[in-house]
Amino acid sequence: MLPEYLDREAASERFFFWFGPAGTVTPVHHDLTNNFMAQVVGRKQIKLLSPLNHPNVYNHLHCYSEVDLDNIDLERHPQFRHVKIHDITLHPGELFFLPVGWWHHVRGLDVSITLTCTNFRARNDFASFYETYGEI
Repeated sequence: MLPEYLDREAASERFFFWFGPAGTVTPVHHDLTNNFMAQVVGRKQIKLLSPLNHPNVYNHLHCYSEVDLDNIDLERHPQFRHVKIHDITLHPGELFFLPVGWWHHVRGLDVSITLTCTNFRARNDFASFYETYGEI
């Protein structure tokens, strides 16, 4: 799969299978790798926030935000009013590139299966530069 971008030899260590019911939510966070998300079954809603919004996202623990996108409290998080949210719906058969550092919130709209790939040919491990890595 995508040999010009992905290292087949590293796939067993950096290829992930996600299966869940409709309504499954992954709260706002950013990853420490670039990712390809391949939607196999069902749909997922992805809400994206640019890494330029970092000062307004209320990074709480490691790479997670304390803002609940299902119930944004602007009194508690007033800087969040400056954040632009981009909505994407990922359908079966679609591939989405999620760059390192982009904040995102994911919701399964249906029973879904997603494959994520981080086995890029280029360097793709930015955890060693992240001061709070492992402090969850």
